[in-house]
Amino acid sequence: MSQIIRHQNLKFSSSTQKVNSKTIEKTINLGKLLVSQIGDERDVDTLTKWMLHYIADKIVQSEKTTGKYKKASEKECFETILKLWQHRAVLKNGYRPFENYEKIFTVLDKINPDEKDRPFYNQPKLDLELGKNQKNTNKNVNLWLATALHIDDTAKVLLEYAFEQASLSAKSRNVKSYLTNISDQTSGKDIEVIIKYIDKSIKQKKIKDELKEKKIKELKERIYFLNSFTKLSIGLRKELKSKYILLVKEKSIKKVVKSKRK
Repeated sequence: MSQIIRHQNLKFSSSTQKVNSKTIEKTINLGKLLVSQIGDERDVDTLTKWMLHYIADKIVQSEKTTGKYKKASEKECFETILKLWQHRAVLKNGYRPFENYEKIFTVLDKINPDEKDRPFYNQPKLDLELGKNQKNTNKNVNLWLATALHIDDTAKVLLEYAFEQASLSAKSRNVKSYLTNISDQTSGKDIEVIIKYIDKSIKQKKIKDELKEKKIKELKERIYFLNSFTKLSIGLRKELKSKYILLVKEKSIKKVVKSKRK
């Protein structure tokens, strides 16, 4: 299971005494979404189906209750929904709220900057001012380190764009409804990722005029990095190809010499 999914409920608090009415309202709306989307499905496991029926009853009860008992009824409904929401990652295939994004979470796990075996592009920036502050610096060393950092910057640009596009492709009709009703009590690592990429990509589709200039600048920077990287990769390719050709020739010569000796 993805680390993002495993730690999805880091923000969940068992204390509901100070929860405001807006949070309770949003959480009850989450319960309604869960009930409407998977409550009547035949292949849902018995426990989940029972929980959803129980939540549906609590929702109806909280809406019908009036007077001094209404707050207590809403709180009980709220706490019941939270218990099921905490286990959203273990619902059956086809019924998990953010199932479409699980592959995205898995890939993010693999390039997580907190991982010990993280790829180079996620490591903290090398102190490349190293050449400026040291005597007798080796120009070739600094050139290759500058190349490494340029690849690092380009990789980040490509990764960000790739995750935005993957998020757009994974978007489903129900996700926006879930995100609209997320609160501090129902948020988690999975939802933080969704808000970072999915919600951002949704907003970009309906970009406001005042944000267009910022978006143009962002795209211009991305194109600049990619153009620079293209030039760099062409140079690296030529160098690698030259070394390859040289090694192949050396191998061929040795083979000819060896055959003549025979």
